[in-house]
Amino acid sequence: MAFTKTKTVCLTLIGLLALGIPLANLTTVTGTVSAVPIVSVDSPIQNHMYEAREVWLNFTIIRPDSWTEPTIGNPILPRNLGKFTHLTCIVDGIKSENVTVDDNDVHTIPLSIKKTFNFSFPLTDLSTGEHSIQVIVYGEVYVSGGTHKNCDDPVSPIVTSPVIANSSIINFTLGSSTKSSSGQNQATSADNLIGIISGVVISISILMALTIYLKKHKRTKDTPLIRSPPVDNTI
Repeated sequence: MAFTKTKTVCLTLIGLLALGIPLANLTTVTGTVSAVPIVSVDSPIQNHMYEAREVWLNFTIIRPDSWTEPTIGNPILPRNLGKFTHLTCIVDGIKSENVTVDDNDVHTIPLSIKKTFNFSFPLTDLSTGEHSIQVIVYGEVYVSGGTHKNCDDPVSPIVTSPVIANSSIINFTLGSSTKSSSGQNQATSADNLIGIISGVVISISILMALTIYLKKHKRTKDTPLIRSPPVDNTI
C-alpha cells in the first residue's frame, strides 16, 4: 500500500507540472544554459533621417532554442530553462524605466512556451539632431536544483544565473522641420488669411447695405406728403 500511495503522489505532481507548477521531481539539469537571446531592432533604421517629431521603437526578442528541452519521461511537454524578466532602453545615453516582460518561470513545464516577443514604443519629445538608442534585455537561466530523489524528500532550491542581451546601437537623425509640416503650416496660414479677408468683405458689404437703407428711409420720412385739392362738384 505504501508503494501505491507514493506512486499516486508522484503522478499527481507530474500532472500539476503540466499546469505550470514548478518542477519538483524530475532529473536535475547539470551545467548552465549559455545561449543568449537575440534582440533585433526594426525601427528606427540605422543611419536613417526622419522627418517626423515622433519616431517608433519596434523590436523583437527571440528566445534561444536551448532555453527549452524535452521533459524526461514525457518529451511532448517542453521544460522551460530560461526566462525574460524585464527590459530597458538607452536613448542618447540615458536609461529609461524598466519594462516587465511577462514570461514563464524557470524550471517549469508550461502549457506553451513563447518563442518571440514583439514590442513597440513611441519615442516622443526628441529634439532636432542626431540620436542613438539601444535595447537591453534581462533574464535568468536555470543552473540546478528544484528536484528531489523521491516524493518524500524536500525540493532543492532552484539556482539561476542572470542573462543580459542587448541590441546594436542604432543611430538616427531627426530633421529640424518636415516638408509636410511646413506645407501644412503654409496651408493653415493661407486659410486663415482667406478667412480674415472674407470676414472683412462681408462686414463691409453689410455696413454699406445698412447705410444705403438708412439713407433711403430718412429721405422718405423727410419728404412732405402732397395732398390733392378737394374737387368742387358744385354746378
